[in-house]
Amino acid sequence: MNKSGIRRIIIYLLIIIAATTVGTGAGVLYALTNNLPPITSLKHFGPSAATRVLSRDGQVLAELCVENRVPVKLDQAPHDLINALLAVEDKKFYSHLGLDLPSILRAVYYDIKAGGYVQGASTITQQVARQLFLSPEKTIHRKIKEAILALMIERRYTKEEIFEIYINQVYLGSGAYGVGVAARTYFDKQVSELSLPECAMLAGLAQNPVNDSPLAAPERAKKRRDLVLKLMMEDGQLDPLDYRLATIAPLGLKPKPEVTSKDYYFISHVRDILEERLGREMIYRGGLTVRTTLNQTIQDAADTAFRQGFSQENSPPDGAMPNPMKGALMVLDADSGEILALVGGQPLLNESLQLCYQFLRPAGMMFLPVIYACALERGFTQADVLTGGGRQAGRSNGSGKTLRWALTASDTGLGAALMAKVGVVPVITMARKLGITAYLEPGPELARGEFTITLMDLAALFQTMANGGVHVPPRFIIDVRDRMGTLLHAERPERRVALKPETAAIMTDMLTFRSSRDPIGESASIQGLIAGKLGLGPTKEDAWLVGYTSQLVLAGWMGWSPDSPPGLDAQAVKGLKRTFGSLVGRLSHQTLGKGFIRPETVIMAPMNLFTGKWGETDSPEVVEAAFVEGTEPPEPPVEESQEEEEPATKE
Repeated sequence: MNKSGIRRIIIYLLIIIAATTVGTGAGVLYALTNNLPPITSLKHFGPSAATRVLSRDGQVLAELCVENRVPVKLDQAPHDLINALLAVEDKKFYSHLGLDLPSILRAVYYDIKAGGYVQGASTITQQVARQLFLSPEKTIHRKIKEAILALMIERRYTKEEIFEIYINQVYLGSGAYGVGVAARTYFDKQVSELSLPECAMLAGLAQNPVNDSPLAAPERAKKRRDLVLKLMMEDGQLDPLDYRLATIAPLGLKPKPEVTSKDYYFISHVRDILEERLGREMIYRGGLTVRTTLNQTIQDAADTAFRQGFSQENSPPDGAMPNPMKGALMVLDADSGEILALVGGQPLLNESLQLCYQFLRPAGMMFLPVIYACALERGFTQADVLTGGGRQAGRSNGSGKTLRWALTASDTGLGAALMAKVGVVPVITMARKLGITAYLEPGPELARGEFTITLMDLAALFQTMANGGVHVPPRFIIDVRDRMGTLLHAERPERRVALKPETAAIMTDMLTFRSSRDPIGESASIQGLIAGKLGLGPTKEDAWLVGYTSQLVLAGWMGWSPDSPPGLDAQAVKGLKRTFGSLVGRLSHQTLGKGFIRPETVIMAPMNLFTGKWGETDSPEVVEAAFVEGTEPPEPPVEESQEEEEPATKE
């Protein structure tokens, strides 16, 4: 074969090799770019943001999120923060087209020399592409995709749009995504309030937010901050004097306090409500603002009182119980049904349990007010006399006892006798009207409270009486707004009349604590201002105590596990009394209210507690009792003495 023939063969082979190489490269490039995500979604980019849960006065109770963010606009970020990030992350950001080729070549050199990935060279645009569209894995395929996406992003979007996305996406440690939440996490500030040293510290966290965390390694964080400041000076963003002043400044950390256990109990239920109504995606990514009913002052008082009720002397004797006593405490606004405070669990073990709204315990004696309210609605008075097999011993003239006496004594036998008179179905209907949602089995065991109930249901029952017979369902949330402040949801609880005002006033009169012997009547200053009831469960493993004023409802439960030894109910009662006494003492008279107001149709009349008859007011057996006018015990006729008339005399 001559030379020209060999030359042609070589040319053909080179053409084939070149075509194969180009085709292979094109195929690889097509495979890499064919499944790239569309970058058009950046036009409507809105970073996920934490939902803030606030108390009624605006204090932040919690932030619910998958990635904790507070979105900020670029014009809200200080110039020092922008310059610091550019100095340490991407000096050529405003001049390159998405890739910094010299930096890439330098990184490749060091990676080859080290035999692995040791140095990054990603521009801010590449970081945006990776954070939004790709996984964090370090592979050559991912790096190629990242570079292609960066070029595409730069062609479609402005530098300002790209940088704004970056400052809202960058992770800065301690659960803080974006500069907005980082400013609050480390300095408890809005991002616009950051000083030069603070801006430099945040910028220094971008490359290694875990190891350089100022909370875990303040010395490393300060060195990193000072390096950022030096880079800013070298770039002409700082003069030497500002640099020196900034480097001698302390870190000035003011880490945001974490949610305490006393608030967690309340917040956990708010979270459950939000997830059910709005969905997890909206709650954890939507940046909502949720205004709750919690009153932080009352919550703090309730938490302190609750822990005092669990003092060591209330622990079981001689280690008889493997677990200490449990309990729960709730405070409601009587008029609105708003839950102002909520605590519960085992303080001696520092545990919080969802006892107020999920934990079911036997109602016991606490169901009796439902029966008596039903009887009053059907024409009974507190002077009417009951007969029946009462368990509680007490003095009685004759064979019966008045409704007032029977309710005060928590006589479930007489309660069953009264329920038999008014009917089981009307009693169950009354329970529903008063807010009890528990399953109620028709039968005599209902009067003994042999069914389970939540503390919230029990609080709702007494809220109706405190509110003059108007029932308002308990609620945790006032309103919910989106990140733009638009109202998404507002609680509009239904107010409905469940009791006649006269019935509510008479029940309150029957339940009012009037002496130091009453559960929370130790303080003479509150006697007559608080009504309520103390009661045990049917097996005496549970103690309940509810007290209410014209403005507040205080409901509490304490108890032991079913396998506890007998006789511990007295300790639960003691713990409840201690808790309520402490809480009432911590609340002002203005908070508690000025006293109960009776309708004009209700009058007070002296009644013998045992016979139900009109009584002499100076007798210890006589109480001033409330009656609908015209139903009070008849006053005995007054005996008139006739004087003998002297005969007339004639003059």
